[in-house]
Amino acid sequence: MKDPFENSRFESAFLLIWALCAFLRIPFHELWRDEWGVWLIASVADSPSDMTAVLKYGGHPWLWPGLVYAVSRVSSSVTAMQVLHAFIALAAVALLIFKSPFSRLQKILLSLGYLPFFEYCIVSRTYGLGMLFIFLACALYCQIERLSVCLALVLGLLAHCSIYGAMISLALTAAALLRRMQRHSAHRSEYLLFLGVYAALLVVSLLIIHPPVDAGFHPEWFGKAAAGSIAAALSQMTLGLMPLQVAGTNLWSESWRNGGWGAAYPMAALAYMAVLTAALWSRKDVLLFFWSANLALFCFSLFKYFGYPRHAGHYFLVLVAAAWLIGVAGSGSSWRRWANLVWIFLISAQAAVGLYVSWRDIVLPFSGAPEATRYIVNNNLTFYPLAAYPSHPASAVAGYLGKSIYYLSYQRFGTNVIWNDQQRALTPPELNRDLRNYACKEDQKVLFITNQGSEIETAGMQLLHQTSSAMVADEQFFLYLVSCS
Repeated sequence: MKDPFENSRFESAFLLIWALCAFLRIPFHELWRDEWGVWLIASVADSPSDMTAVLKYGGHPWLWPGLVYAVSRVSSSVTAMQVLHAFIALAAVALLIFKSPFSRLQKILLSLGYLPFFEYCIVSRTYGLGMLFIFLACALYCQIERLSVCLALVLGLLAHCSIYGAMISLALTAAALLRRMQRHSAHRSEYLLFLGVYAALLVVSLLIIHPPVDAGFHPEWFGKAAAGSIAAALSQMTLGLMPLQVAGTNLWSESWRNGGWGAAYPMAALAYMAVLTAALWSRKDVLLFFWSANLALFCFSLFKYFGYPRHAGHYFLVLVAAAWLIGVAGSGSSWRRWANLVWIFLISAQAAVGLYVSWRDIVLPFSGAPEATRYIVNNNLTFYPLAAYPSHPASAVAGYLGKSIYYLSYQRFGTNVIWNDQQRALTPPELNRDLRNYACKEDQKVLFITNQGSEIETAGMQLLHQTSSAMVADEQFFLYLVSCS
C-alpha cells in the first residue's frame, strides 16, 4: 500500500533544501543601493512618521518598509532585513509547493526560477512580499468559492506591496467577481463587504503611492507612445517571461532598456498572448485576469516607467497565477499541447537563469560597495570628509561605512537618498567646481566616491582605488582624494 505521506515528505525535504540554499547564500550577497535604501531610512527613523516623510518620494507603499522598521527595532544589523526577506520568499515557495496544482517537476522548476530563487529572495526589496501575496491569493481563490473577507484582505495587502502588486490585485479582484457572478447568486451584502474591505485598502495604497508635488523620481507621464516604444514595451514582456539577458556580463545592463532586440521579442510577446488566450478561453474569469493584468503592466511600462527585470518579472508572476487558477477542479484539460510546451519552456528557462545567476552572486561581487568600504577602513581614510556623485549608487558605500556622505547633487549630508526634485544633474565642470568648493569649506582634502572614473577626472584629483567589476555595473567605484586648489 502506498504511503499517503510519501508526497508530503518529498515536498517537505525539497523545501528544507531550498531554504538551506536561500539562507546560506545571504553572507555571499553584497547589498546594493536599493536594498540599503529602505534600511537606511527605517533604521534611523525615530518614529514611523519620520520614516514615511522620506519614503513618500519613493513611489512604493509602506508595507515592506514597515516590516523593515519593525525588524530594525530588534536588531541593528542589516542582515536582519535579509533574513526577514528570505523568510518571506520561503513562505511564498512553501505555498507554491504545498498548495499549487502543478506537477512535482513544475514545482521544482518554479521554485528554482530567477524570481523565487534570486531576484525576489536574495535581493531584499518589496517585490518578494508581492510574490507571497499573489501566491496566497491564488491558494484562497481556488479553495473558497464565495467572496471572502480573507481574500479581500490578501488582495488589499498585495496592493500595498508595489504599484505592480496593485495592478495585479485589481485584475484578481475583477476575476473573483466574475467567477462569483457566473457560478452562484450571491447576496448583495457579500459583494459590499468584499469590495468595501478591498477598496479601503486599495485607496490607501494609491494615496501613498501618489507622488507629492516635489517628487523627483519619474514624476512625468509620457504623452505619446511611439511605435518604437510599443515594440520596447512588448519586448519587456518577453524579457520578463524569459530573462536570459540577466545572465550576461552585467546583471541589469542598459541594453535591457535601450532595445537592440529587433522584431523577434515583440513578435514573441504577441504570439505568447495569442497562445495563452486560446488556452484560457474556457475559463473567462482567468482570461479576464490574464488580459487585464498584462494590459495594465504593459501600459504602465509604456506610459510611465519602463523598469528593469525586477519590474518585468511581474509578467511571469501573472503567468504563474493564471496557470495556478486554471489548473484546479479539472479545468486543466483546457490546456492544449502547445500551451503546455510554452509553459514548460518558460519555467525551465527561468530555472536555468535562476541557478546560474545565483552561482554568479556567490563567486562574483554583486556590488563594489563592500570593497570600497574595506579600502577606506583599512587605509585609515575615514577621518576625511566624504563626498559623492552620483548620490544613489554611493549610498551603498554610506550603508556599509555607517557614515554620512556629502551628496553633491543635493548639497546635503546623509546616508540615504531622498527622491525629491532638489537633486541636480552636474556637468563635469560643475562637479569639479562644487567638489573643490566643498574641500575649501572643510579646509582639508576630501575623499570623493564616484562610479564615473576617468570621464570626470581632472588635475588635482588623486585616484586611490578602483573596485573590481560588479554584477551591478554602475556600482564599480572610484575613490579620489581631492584638494581645494
